[in-house]
Amino acid sequence: MSSDDIKDNINESNNYKDINELIRDFDLDMSHWINAEVASYAKYKVFKERKVESKQIPKELLSYKLKCPNNHHFKPNWLGKRFPTSVLITKDFQLIRQSSCFTKCSVCNELAVFPIPDVEYRQDLDIFGDEAFRQVDNKTIYIYSFVSFSGGDEDKNIFEKKFLDLKKLIAPSIDPCSWVLHMKELLSATNRSKNAALSHLHQDEVMDCISKIIELIRSHNEKYILNLYSSVGIANGINKKGPDEIKCKEEVYSASFIRVIQDTTAHGLAPKFYFEETGSDGWAKNFFHGWRMTLVWPFLTKGLPVMSPKFVDPSFSLYLEIADILSYVVARYLFCIGRRVEGENIKAEICPSSLGLVRYIYLNSRSDGVYHDSVGFPDSAMFKGTQWEKYI
Repeated sequence: MSSDDIKDNINESNNYKDINELIRDFDLDMSHWINAEVASYAKYKVFKERKVESKQIPKELLSYKLKCPNNHHFKPNWLGKRFPTSVLITKDFQLIRQSSCFTKCSVCNELAVFPIPDVEYRQDLDIFGDEAFRQVDNKTIYIYSFVSFSGGDEDKNIFEKKFLDLKKLIAPSIDPCSWVLHMKELLSATNRSKNAALSHLHQDEVMDCISKIIELIRSHNEKYILNLYSSVGIANGINKKGPDEIKCKEEVYSASFIRVIQDTTAHGLAPKFYFEETGSDGWAKNFFHGWRMTLVWPFLTKGLPVMSPKFVDPSFSLYLEIADILSYVVARYLFCIGRRVEGENIKAEICPSSLGLVRYIYLNSRSDGVYHDSVGFPDSAMFKGTQWEKYI
């Protein structure tokens, strides 16, 4: 059967049974990450147990309407649970995907066609995430940061070598690949004293090395090959398990993924997400899985594959260290604003503007994700009309 025949089959696939038949009928390499993602949803029990947790809908969809065969115009149930759309890849690396899916008209229950946006599949893109939390002024600050390198192999090799060389300046006696740079450890004299490789460092030596790393990040950021995202939300309260805090955390997480997936797939890149393993990642995995079972998903992904986040050892990639730096700089900057509100005259040691352009996502008073690409944190926009405004 030809690729066009396969596409026609997938276009008619509305449930897990059709996907299982496709997996059985075609000689697909199920170890490939794209096919493995589909297979993970191919069991009805798995589909039944998973829940849709996200409450956020991209702004572009709020006024979007479909027309059913009876000419009714209606707003789809974007977050209603449904069998996920599927993307497969053949052994000769041809991407097979749906061009449309169906949803019921809210007026007459007839099936209406939802055309899936289509972009050319160029390549995969590894994306590395990090989270940070701070508590100040009876508030909890939530941050999710993402880093990717979209330059060519030569640029990537140059960047990575320079980064490792700078780590070597910090700890000359050990292989820079054998230890992980964590900003909270590096900038704390107490934490450094517990690490034999770092205990010799004075604060001014640390800041000198960090400044060089920040400049390296900025220089490649300015070439638009090192991409930085940071999503921020602030909840009232300091109980990270309280309902307001949990809601804020989920909204920050959700808003960040919506932006990163939209931006990445718009350029024909299939995102593969990696986070540092923390031991409490279950909710994040389930939250992400739930998105696949909504009509929002094919809109976000434009028919391209997206890998569910993998939680890995911190030594997995140096880009996890870059993400840690970004999260720390933004979190520290906001924490210092909160401390000034509390009455302490304190400023952040590293200003977010030193990193160059960051694609910020922050939650407004309605918990909408607001996009703000800027050199420097958009504090004037985020804190306008709040108690923190006069302390920025």
